[in-house]
Amino acid sequence: PQITLWNQQGSEVIQGTLLVIPIEEALLYIRPLYLRASGGRIPQLTRVVVAYQDQVVMEETLDLALDRLFRHAPSEPQSVPAGVLLTDAAAGVGATAATAALEVAAAESAPSALTTLADQAQDHYARAIDAQRDGNWALYGAELARLGEILQELQENEN
Repeated sequence: PQITLWNQQGSEVIQGTLLVIPIEEALLYIRPLYLRASGGRIPQLTRVVVAYQDQVVMEETLDLALDRLFRHAPSEPQSVPAGVLLTDAAAGVGATAATAALEVAAAESAPSALTTLADQAQDHYARAIDAQRDGNWALYGAELARLGEILQELQENEN
């Protein structure tokens, strides 16, 4: 629904390259969404859609999306004040999702090992996107490999 709304009145939603990162026996899907205003030449990163197992989230940054996916313990009730956490049956893995907001508890908590790993993942993701834009495929591959390692660490810390 959010993508449909953004894609009206001269604005254009551009779906970035879908990144598929294997983690143990599961796959992590990451897709950036860009918005280009009517008459604008340079699109702006608006949201990042991340899907893992049966969860799909859409956040403003990869850091927030990873934090939301991997900090949420299955036994805890979900607290999503301004958004929705969807299953792949409802939204399709790697597909569009409703807007979501950062959980209040996560935003107010002190930095932890998970937050540090999520920050590192965000940095490597940003470097991979920059390398992709520059056509530096060796660096792109290296950054994706490092991103996969960090996501593996996040999953291990979750368990």
